[in-house]
Amino acid sequence: MMNSNINESIQFELSFADKWILSRYNSTIEKINEYLNDYKVTEYAKLIYDFIWRDFCDWYVEILKVQLNQSSDNEYKKNLINFATSLYECIMKIAHPIMPFITEEIYHLIAEIPDVESISNTTFPISDTSKIDLQTEIQFELIQNIVEEVRKLKASMNIPSLRIPAIISAPDELIYNTLSNVKSIIASFCKFNELNIGINISKPDGCTSVVYRGIEINLVVKENIDIGKEKQRLEKEITRLEGNIRGCESKLNNEKFMAGASLEIITKEKEKLASMQESLKKVKDNLLKLKD
Repeated sequence: MMNSNINESIQFELSFADKWILSRYNSTIEKINEYLNDYKVTEYAKLIYDFIWRDFCDWYVEILKVQLNQSSDNEYKKNLINFATSLYECIMKIAHPIMPFITEEIYHLIAEIPDVESISNTTFPISDTSKIDLQTEIQFELIQNIVEEVRKLKASMNIPSLRIPAIISAPDELIYNTLSNVKSIIASFCKFNELNIGINISKPDGCTSVVYRGIEINLVVKENIDIGKEKQRLEKEITRLEGNIRGCESKLNNEKFMAGASLEIITKEKEKLASMQESLKKVKDNLLKLKD
């Protein structure tokens, strides 16, 4: 088992996903210290819940399975499992103040720690700001949103568990590289039996698509979809995007908003508008292809 400072005990090359969870872990501890110093117990509890339930359980544990299944290197697998287990031990420590009994029990089960030793006597995990990578967190959030968009699309088509091929068209090299780094994870989470990723590639026949921030995810569904329902879905998405675009344009044309908003907020609104306009164009193109 590692000690409370997991950041100093890593002995293998971290993947993009490993770096993400390590950054999220250290970011969480930073925020925990801030909340506890200000006696914000409710915010502290919610922060821990979000990290444990969403980041660690929903995402990293599932990613861990993919990484273990992909590798035949037993030493790497051992180090990866040790890393994940040690991270879990640290999670028990940060959750202990608000979940004392269950975390004490789990702590003793992790490595058969003697009953005379208590988690309450261990050192509280320490944040290493050098391991916090906000760019990695932002990039991974993009991947999470893409997976969730695909899952919503497949659910709306009543094919949530169907394994199908997919093609992802990235708008630039940066996003292409980000997606390529976790290609197997995207394929596993979205239940793709084949996944191709390229830059500005054309949509093949027999596909239905979802567009997220200029990234077009094409699902090769062919006979597995109802064309009429898919047209209705795309028309609904066009209506939603057009409404959001009007709202964004109205805000940017509002003199009071422009005068009072910071440059950062205005820039974000303009970027959001451009992204929605690009998404609208692609969704309209997809609808036209279905009508052909």
